[in-house]
Amino acid sequence: MFDSASQGHFVTERLVQQLHLRKFKAQIPVQGNNEVTKTIHYAASLEIKPRISNWETKIDCAVLPNITGMIPATNVDTLVVTGVSRKD
Repeated sequence: MFDSASQGHFVTERLVQQLHLRKFKAQIPVQGNNEVTKTIHYAASLEIKPRISNWETKIDCAVLPNITGMIPATNVDTLVVTGVSRKD
């Protein structure tokens, strides 16, 4: 998943291994909650190409063991949610 509003790009160590990507040393400061900053020491380059067009781009991603912690699965009744359109 890509978030065009993000300020940085991240990829998991597992995906780097699955795609046989080459990591390179980097010094990437990442600021999280409460303005806590951590330095990420590795990055990997990804080439992104859709299957149905000629568009492509390359991005460098910070390599992390995990991008999120365990997130509980919760079903949301979309019929109850109001004021939010599907494009939001």
